[in-house]
Amino acid sequence: MKVLVTGGAGYVASALVPMLVDRGHQIWALDNLSTHQQVPDFSSYNGDCRFIAGDVRDVARLSELCPQVDAVVHLAALVGYPICDAKPKEARRTNLLATQNLAAIVGSKTPFVFASTASVYGRVSAPVCDETHPLEPRSLYSQTKAQAETHVLDAGGTVLRPVTAFGAAPQFRWDLLLHQFVQDALRTGRIEVYEGGACRPLIGVHDIARSIVLCLDKSDKCRGQVYNVAAPELMLTKLQIAQSVARVTSAEMLEIN
Repeated sequence: MKVLVTGGAGYVASALVPMLVDRGHQIWALDNLSTHQQVPDFSSYNGDCRFIAGDVRDVARLSELCPQVDAVVHLAALVGYPICDAKPKEARRTNLLATQNLAAIVGSKTPFVFASTASVYGRVSAPVCDETHPLEPRSLYSQTKAQAETHVLDAGGTVLRPVTAFGAAPQFRWDLLLHQFVQDALRTGRIEVYEGGACRPLIGVHDIARSIVLCLDKSDKCRGQVYNVAAPELMLTKLQIAQSVARVTSAEMLEIN
């Protein structure tokens, strides 16, 4: 199967692409490299993997590529509330409008997996949050993702809502919470925790990749469905995450409320 992966040079994609190649799929990785300085090195992958320089907002480019593939995994996004708040127009164009256009181009016959975010739920007080929980997105980032989900589902696509990712991958991200704590601990010997009681559930980046692979493998059953991507054993607070890092690194920890 030939799979188009948007955001193909990103963090999650760098964990996903090797899995897909190992399963015998051909990969077209589309990315504008806006957050990465180098084209990913696909030479070590034992399979057909092609990098395509391009922007997910380019409708003509998408219209050219999508009819040539058997499935689409949509990872391209302006990720996180800080950059979305700093670039609101770009956030809406990339996260919402581009997804709307892509869903329309892909249509209902081609398997389409969209990486949304668990932050579309907003603040959740219930002990369990399943996929039927009302959406109350609080940031521009989560609002654009929630709105984009509608277009994906209308087109028969599959929506994944992962919690905060962590873990090693070829295209690493230091801006993720656990990674930030590790970096602070190693560089300064000190971890400062703000709002330590806030819940920050975690999921391994390779688990996110595996969830995408599963949706592609079971595409007929997953059409039009929404799935949370989380791990019950990693439903942690920020303070608990920091404490775990501090134990491993022997860093000093300071909780600031």
